[in-house]
Amino acid sequence: MVLMKNILKRSELQWFLYSLTLIICIGVIVFTLNNDALYKQTIAKVTHVEVISKESTIDANHRKDIVYKQVVEMIGTNHTHKGERFIVTNTYTKSGAYDEQYKRGQKVFIKAGDKSQIIGEKRDTVLVSAFSVFTLLLIIIVGEKGFYSLISLILNFCITLFVFNFYLSHKHIPMILIASVAVVLCTILTLTFVNGFTRKTWIAIVSTLAATLVTLLVVQSVIYLTSAEGIRYETMSYLTIPPKKVFLTTILIGTLGAVMDIAITITSSLHEIKVTQPFSNTKSLRTSGYEIGKDIIGPMTNILLFAYLSSAIPIIILYLANHSPIWQTFSLHWSLELARAVSGSIGIVLSIPITVWIASTMLGGEMKR
Repeated sequence: MVLMKNILKRSELQWFLYSLTLIICIGVIVFTLNNDALYKQTIAKVTHVEVISKESTIDANHRKDIVYKQVVEMIGTNHTHKGERFIVTNTYTKSGAYDEQYKRGQKVFIKAGDKSQIIGEKRDTVLVSAFSVFTLLLIIIVGEKGFYSLISLILNFCITLFVFNFYLSHKHIPMILIASVAVVLCTILTLTFVNGFTRKTWIAIVSTLAATLVTLLVVQSVIYLTSAEGIRYETMSYLTIPPKKVFLTTILIGTLGAVMDIAITITSSLHEIKVTQPFSNTKSLRTSGYEIGKDIIGPMTNILLFAYLSSAIPIIILYLANHSPIWQTFSLHWSLELARAVSGSIGIVLSIPITVWIASTMLGGEMKR
């Protein structure tokens, strides 16, 4: 009877959490649909669109495209231009590489004046809607832990923004040092929010930080011994600070996610083995840990590789479309991404023995919750 009451209470709590999340998501979406007055830029809503010309073109590389010219009628929605009508001529292409087609009902930022022009589309509603879908799925599928994961995600994002702003105001402090502090904070916040203040959590935290530190030292040593041969820092030449510092910082932050995933996966697995088989000793836990590591190392390295390389695909396609040599294109735009992927893979490989050793040592004795 008591068990049934607890189940009902838990079910009621879950439905309350689902309903609250849904109400908040809908409320935020409705808010973005009516928050024009909060923007400093002038916003207008497209009321009518008419295409007035259409022209086929062929560029120097014999690529065909179609250029359209449309008249866009809009009405201002905020500040002194609220209710004011604007008529703008917009040119866009079928490929849409450097321009955009506007449609009725869209809200856009405009530069009002004698010759008004459209600056870009107001996209906050789309972004918030996508994030709301993610939030709902996270809460529905994962439940309470999903809620805590969401909080940790928001906090980590805020910490990252703070780190960047802090560095720009205190450039005398090494970027890698500021990033290291952020990594420690993000690791502790993420794992404790999701798993609570448990022994398993602290094992995962220690394993993550140890593996990340070792990875950074290994990568730094390799770069030093090879004089960064093959790493195309020139793609970061627009930076006003030494690109090597930025590169090492991206490796530190990028590796953290993969290492944290490995650490919590192995730690949770070994912890569950110890709970179900209390007489498991350090040796048996290490054997199980290495077997788990063998199963996850392949998918994790591939995920990391695809995640890094995918970001450079648009610029690579653009270069190849303009008949740039394949090897030169890939060398220029995938050099840093491959270096980051390989560095992250080193972190994944190193995190397995480090996590297995720490977790098995701490869990090998008498079980303590």
